[in-house]
Amino acid sequence: TYGDLVVNKSGTMTVSAENYSEAYDGEAHGIQNVTPSVETGTTLYYSTDNETWSETAPTWTNVEVDSEEAVASHTVYVKAVNSNYEDATTSATVTITKKAVTLESATLTKTYDGEALENGTTALKTETGWVGAEGATYNFTGSRTNVGGTGLAENVFTYELKEGTLAVNYEISATYGDLVVNKSGTMTVSAE
Repeated sequence: TYGDLVVNKSGTMTVSAENYSEAYDGEAHGIQNVTPSVETGTTLYYSTDNETWSETAPTWTNVEVDSEEAVASHTVYVKAVNSNYEDATTSATVTITKKAVTLESATLTKTYDGEALENGTTALKTETGWVGAEGATYNFTGSRTNVGGTGLAENVFTYELKEGTLAVNYEISATYGDLVVNKSGTMTVSAE
């Protein structure tokens, strides 16, 4: 009769992963650089609840917030399985943060003529931060007829996000330029 040749699993395999935390860019992102110490014969499994596992690593594209409107992080659990080793586990997080958008209307000037100074078709002085074709349309509501306006930030506008642009993905800062009406030099006075 023959005895067994028993090879027990080694407990020396490890797995590592790195967090991902960047501003929204319209792309899907997951945890980074998942690396088992033994690659040959190893299968990686992923889970978001540490119970249900898949070979497909989860990804996120949009910012998500918790009940207090704080940006949420997603924990991804990783399990490395190899028939010759004890399972190795780790976890890392994915955080998509809000992308900063800066909007600023122009400062416009004219000489007093009795007609209102409004923005009209003048483009924003500053419009930065939108991802790809995402963005907004703008409605300018500021108006000034009489002399003055310096430092009053009256070139006010509202914005409406374009279809497919999600407010949760952006931290939008809007500032307003002035509508400045200068004195006219054409007034005269006469007397006899």
